[in-house]
Amino acid sequence: MSKFHTAALVLIPPENQWEQIQKIREKHDKAFKRWMPHINFLYPFVGENKFRESVSLAAGALSSFQNFKLTFKEFGHFSHGNSTTIFLKPETEPANILREIQKKLEEAFPICTDLSTMSPEGFSPHLTVGQCTTNKLTTMKNEFAKDFTPIEFEVSSFHFISRRGDLPFEIKNTIQIGTQPDVRQPRERPQRENQREPRQPREPRERPPREPRERPPREPRERVPREPREADERGDKPREPRERGDRVPRNRPEEQRKKSRSRSRGKPNCDAKPKRQRKPKKASPKELEMNEGVNQEIIEKSVGKREVTHFLSLRIKKPEIVDQIRNFQTTLKDSHPYIQHGIISPLRFHITLFVMNLSAPGALTNAVTTLKSCAPILQNYPNLKLHLSTIGEFGDCNVLWVGCKDDDELDRVIQVEEDILSKFHASLPASASVPEPGTEWIPHLTIYKSTLQSREKEELTLQKDGAQRITPEDITEYSNLDFGVEDIDAIELLELKSAPDGHYVNHATLSADGTFETLIERKQKELKLLREAKKTTKNQPQPKNEPVKEVDLSFWDTLDTPYPHLDIRPIGRMPNIIKKVQKWSKSRNVRNALPKTRQGWIDSIKPFCYLKVDNVLPADFVVYKLQNYGFLSVDGNKVTYLKGQFNPDGLLDKDAYDKLNETQMVQHKTLIKCFEWVCRNMSFGPQTYLGLLNSIEQLCTHTFPIPPAIVVDELIKNEIIKISTTAVPLPVPKQLPQQ
Repeated sequence: MSKFHTAALVLIPPENQWEQIQKIREKHDKAFKRWMPHINFLYPFVGENKFRESVSLAAGALSSFQNFKLTFKEFGHFSHGNSTTIFLKPETEPANILREIQKKLEEAFPICTDLSTMSPEGFSPHLTVGQCTTNKLTTMKNEFAKDFTPIEFEVSSFHFISRRGDLPFEIKNTIQIGTQPDVRQPRERPQRENQREPRQPREPRERPPREPRERPPREPRERVPREPREADERGDKPREPRERGDRVPRNRPEEQRKKSRSRSRGKPNCDAKPKRQRKPKKASPKELEMNEGVNQEIIEKSVGKREVTHFLSLRIKKPEIVDQIRNFQTTLKDSHPYIQHGIISPLRFHITLFVMNLSAPGALTNAVTTLKSCAPILQNYPNLKLHLSTIGEFGDCNVLWVGCKDDDELDRVIQVEEDILSKFHASLPASASVPEPGTEWIPHLTIYKSTLQSREKEELTLQKDGAQRITPEDITEYSNLDFGVEDIDAIELLELKSAPDGHYVNHATLSADGTFETLIERKQKELKLLREAKKTTKNQPQPKNEPVKEVDLSFWDTLDTPYPHLDIRPIGRMPNIIKKVQKWSKSRNVRNALPKTRQGWIDSIKPFCYLKVDNVLPADFVVYKLQNYGFLSVDGNKVTYLKGQFNPDGLLDKDAYDKLNETQMVQHKTLIKCFEWVCRNMSFGPQTYLGLLNSIEQLCTHTFPIPPAIVVDELIKNEIIKISTTAVPLPVPKQLPQQ
């Protein structure tokens, strides 16, 4: 039996006592729409499909108790980090009856022990009324208690509740306190006085065997010879009678052929009539009208099931916000390692307005034209902003997202989304699957999503670490984070395909100032700039060598502290290389022509000794160093390139270079690689800060070579190969020892 966060066993106050509680919860409790006022006793609980058989278990646990009084007088709180949960304390007569009931229920459902094992104090019954930050706790509690009058009622029942998807919880079953479980026994029906006795089976009657009838023998029929046929108009000779057995080709009419076919198939000797094919009946205008309505209904029902191909979005690209969200993702990965398989790249941070299906011919062109016509809507709402400040989840934390603060700016953005949605719904056909106007829109930035592709990897990581998935209760710890304010300067029409810069393919962009640019126009502009840059660089004289500024080497000492994940241990990857070499030596094309000398082995396994290491240096760190060395200047989001040559020998002198460890060596080579690329592309490189970051992100992938001689020594050391005195290697079929 499994447990789910979509079900619970709870105590619910009478509805006539809800007014004070709901008045507080409506303003301060984020779970107001999903939960009714309640005290959880078992949560998570068994699934809704197990409620019927669970009712008797719960009734048995509650059968030894009687109705009791419960009173809410005071407010209490739980603290978790910077966030605090405020609740109503229940007071009962007798005092500990709630804990005793919960203990009995846990004995009946031993898998549902989450509430009693969550804290060292055990089960703490409470009715949640809101959440707030720690610095506002005293003010909020005083505000709640100011006009609150004690609530008193008699508890006589408990409830099974459940929900489906994002819908609110509903009461499915109610168990009265003190009732015995309904264990029904099959009853015996009393026999009536006038009831008939059951019939006795009849004995089979013996019948005499039938005598076979004698049939008279059949008289043979006399065959009458056919009369010769007369000559026809063409002058054919009349057919003469022939004896049986003579083989003469037959020229029979079609009727006789059909008769012979029917005889050969065991059918009676009759003319085989062909099957009558019914002509399709012409539909009346009324029927055509009805069919058209049915087809339209089928189309409308199937619209919601179409595949999503495109969507409108607001891109999040402010560096401060992107960095803070990236740090929060790292925090989540440290506490729940399985999340790394479904984490969303910072290059794809966006807020989706609505999704569409533009696979039909001409649908994409229609959508681009419609987006262009939405320019007056954006101009009516200047200076749009979104304050990213909350963390939320969908589907039991299968999706984690950053939400927006509920303020006047959010209302303006929601109004823009409604106007654009109405325009798209009116312009595009039903096949585009545009949502209906008035559909509730929750603006959010997805930072983690568990997909079918990542689910297997996540399960393997969970089994390996022995950890559990993140729960909605864990998210409450981060409910009051503040990431900053993003200025909305454009709306993009994106396709669900990856672009070279790591984002989605952008088909059209509508800026806040009314300018509009399509994908084709953008590519033509880039091509034009590239041609102009080539012309200018070709005509310009080559710059003279300029002295490179002295570099402060102290930053190398601090690299390991802010970036611990950049530690590269190539020798630790040796088992992986040796396995590749073993597989290569056993392949059909190589096993009969293995190297015969040590140097031959070293030359042969060089391709296996290059390991790809991603993100050796963060892109923003490289840009920061480029600014320090005077290669470029960043003013806001605009990038200016200052000089066009680079001398790698000037970065570090020989003594400093020799002191670098393996990690710093790779980082140094990557930095040189990025510097050279910037110098080559100064005339036509990215003109914005984000564009420069995206370009350098691609350069921060470096191949780290491992000396092949070390690999050969490891092969000999582990007795995988043997170099004899005759310099002939002998492969030994031995498994690599686990390291």
